[in-house]
Amino acid sequence: MLKTEPVSTDTLENNLRDRYSENQLRWLDKAKSFADRLSLEDVIASDRDNQFRKDLFEAACQEGLGALPFPDTYGGSAGDYISFCLVNEEFARRCVPIMSSLGVHVLCQEPVYRFGTEAQKARYLPPSSAG
Repeated sequence: MLKTEPVSTDTLENNLRDRYSENQLRWLDKAKSFADRLSLEDVIASDRDNQFRKDLFEAACQEGLGALPFPDTYGGSAGDYISFCLVNEEFARRCVPIMSSLGVHVLCQEPVYRFGTEAQKARYLPPSSAG
C-alpha cells in the first residue's frame, strides 16, 4: 500500500498569503477552523460506510460555506469562486465528504442564480443557501 503524507497547510499558507486577497484568505481560515473541529476518525468512518453526514453539511452551510460564491441578496455569502476553490481545496485535505457535498450543492445553485427569474432566485436560493 502506498503511504503518503499530507501536505502541510502551514507550508501552503506561506505561499498563499501573497497570492490571495484578505477576504479570500478569511474564507480559507474559516474552512480550516471548521475542519479542525471535526473528528478525523468520524469523517473517515462515515466516508467508508457511505453515510451522508447531514449534520456536518448543515453546519458548513450555517457558516456560510454552502453558498459562498453567491450574493447575500439571495442568502449567499458574497464570496467569490476563488474563495470557494480555496475552501474546497482545504476540505479535500481534511474532510472529502463535505467538499463533495458542497461542490454539488453550489453546482445545483448556479443555474438558478445565472438563469432563473427573480422569483425563482428568491424562492430557491435562500433556503438552499441555508442548507
